[in-house]
Amino acid sequence: MILNFLLRTTTTARFLLAINQAPLHIIGKRRCGPKLFQWPNIFLLTRPNFSVSRSTIFALSSGQGRCGVAVVRMSGLEVKVALLALSPGLKGKLPPARKCIYTSLNHPKTGELIDKGIIVWFPGPRSVTGEDVCEFHVHGGRAVVKSLLGALSLIPRCQPATPGEFTRRAFLNGKMDLLEVEGLADLLVAETEAQHAQALKFMNGQASAVYLHWRELIIQCMRDMEVCIDFGETEGNDSDEEEVLCVRISHQVQELMTSIETSLKEGTRAQRIREGLRLAILGPPNAGKSSLLNLLCDSDAAMVSPVAGTTRDVVERPMNIWGYPVVLMDTAGLRHFTSDPLEREGMDRALKGATQADLILVVLDVSSLGLMAHLAADGYPCAEEEGKACILVLNKRDLLRGGVELTNWGREGILLSCFNKLGLDDLWSAIKHELHQLCGNIGGGDSGVVTRERHRHHLLLCLSALQDFLEYVAKGRGEGGLDFGIASQLLSTAAHHLKAVVGTFTNEDILDRIFSDFCIGK
Repeated sequence: MILNFLLRTTTTARFLLAINQAPLHIIGKRRCGPKLFQWPNIFLLTRPNFSVSRSTIFALSSGQGRCGVAVVRMSGLEVKVALLALSPGLKGKLPPARKCIYTSLNHPKTGELIDKGIIVWFPGPRSVTGEDVCEFHVHGGRAVVKSLLGALSLIPRCQPATPGEFTRRAFLNGKMDLLEVEGLADLLVAETEAQHAQALKFMNGQASAVYLHWRELIIQCMRDMEVCIDFGETEGNDSDEEEVLCVRISHQVQELMTSIETSLKEGTRAQRIREGLRLAILGPPNAGKSSLLNLLCDSDAAMVSPVAGTTRDVVERPMNIWGYPVVLMDTAGLRHFTSDPLEREGMDRALKGATQADLILVVLDVSSLGLMAHLAADGYPCAEEEGKACILVLNKRDLLRGGVELTNWGREGILLSCFNKLGLDDLWSAIKHELHQLCGNIGGGDSGVVTRERHRHHLLLCLSALQDFLEYVAKGRGEGGLDFGIASQLLSTAAHHLKAVVGTFTNEDILDRIFSDFCIGK
């Protein structure tokens, strides 16, 4: 009797694991695309190098709206049919691969001319998706694009692509791993230099290399233990050699855990860059908070009035500050007491915005510093006591007469005048310094490789498995009995979670969540 257990995802038909009790030559006759790796009675099947989808997809890849040139992309089994049906000038022959060919594009049913443009043919698997791919470069008028998409929809088994479907097929066909997919998603929405650099680090495989390097270190430790197991079964155990091996592997695992823990800490910085930083402007009424927002934005983003309490809600403005994505938040003025329920609500929202902020600018009116410094020391615990980055801005320096002593604040402030811009350079320097402290530089090595909760989740599980390994080894050494098979399994669990980050093992819900963020045509 032959027992076969095939585990596959429900919608992609990607075979992941086959447990087979039949002779190997029977398995070898199976017509499946994946390669086979044999262990005793267990065969792992790698991701196949072809698409399991039977449909051919098409979409506008160059974005909606009028433009000089529009690009329509196709991928799938029917690309050849569509290419020849729309291009009578090819006379039934496929064009040379990866070369631009200028030709007429005609309606497949009526023969009417749609446009004259350029076609590029990419036969699979040497294409972006791993399938046959074709691109139509046509004039960017809406009518032209609409006619071309309508013509493609008439080709049998051709259908419009869903968001991210081209990239999803590239992932399923082994052209990209999941970290590279996430990097591409971030690159498509990157607005600042820091976001751009971080997205490229993922898209070009640098982040994947870090995770795979960590995994290879674990695999090497497992190999060393396997050698010890095999040697012990044939030659007998040598307690001294086992002790040396345990010490060496434990030391390597501890070093690996340190690297992973460091990356998790730096992940907070990387996540700030990906999601953007929030900079809240706090202070009492009429201290010049809205004026400061307008000065930093160099526009009339917030309404300014000499009447105290003009700002009742949080006013947000996104900015690119030296490559860092920052959202500036102007807030309602804070005071000890108010009988106005609307002002009270504005103050609550201001304090809530402060708790969500990464950096806080506390703005005080330097012309009435005694009162304002008292309010600062007594009314902004969110800025100092919670350890948030904070910059004290002493506004209205143009009204200042004589020196200033900051006895109630205990830190140096920046003298500024929103009226004549005196001190603005000093404020920008202070903001730049704090942003650098919060985000750092996106460099090489192991830094900046944790940008999503998915990464953090698997790394924490990996650390847990490595910690279990160290505790088991320490306990086994103390009691004089260590099962290397159990120890190796703990390391295998840790390696599994590192591979899951790269995307070799994942589930459909995670894939759906990632690819849903893509636009149609990508």
